[in-house]
Amino acid sequence: MRCKVEGCASQAVAGGMCAKHYMRVKRRGDPNVRLRPGPKPGPAPAAAAASELAALRAEAAALRQENAGLQRELTKARAAAAKPNPPKPAKPPRPRDEEIASLRRRVRKLRADFDRIFQSPRRMLVISRADRRKIQAALHPDTTTDPARKQRLTVASQIFNSLRMTDVELD
Repeated sequence: MRCKVEGCASQAVAGGMCAKHYMRVKRRGDPNVRLRPGPKPGPAPAAAAASELAALRAEAAALRQENAGLQRELTKARAAAAKPNPPKPAKPPRPRDEEIASLRRRVRKLRADFDRIFQSPRRMLVISRADRRKIQAALHPDTTTDPARKQRLTVASQIFNSLRMTDVELD
């Protein structure tokens, strides 16, 4: 069966039309509307960089606030551990030491994440490990049996894996 659009000799695929005319009807409502070839308009690079910078600044501010809160908690824990308690032994109970050590590890981790984010080269994607794994799983070509979809997923997976990115572990 041939395409029902006048002057087209291609094989019909869907709706009595070839793939080209079917997609034109689906996208624009008319099989005869053609767009001029050429580059597609996209976001301005400066605008994308500005929005990325704004997002990084917001994340930095959130990390600073969390770091300040953890520093306050650590100071309180140190002050509580340093207060002399006459009826109790001078050394605080074991769980207190573990809590302080845990807070110190968290502060060190946050500082390391903060340094890694702001010392990374420009145009580097910062993403949590969990989100990166989810995206990679969604783009894995073995999730489908359709050959065309498998090819598209393979290309998308290769593009995603070629991006420059750094992982952060978010709690």
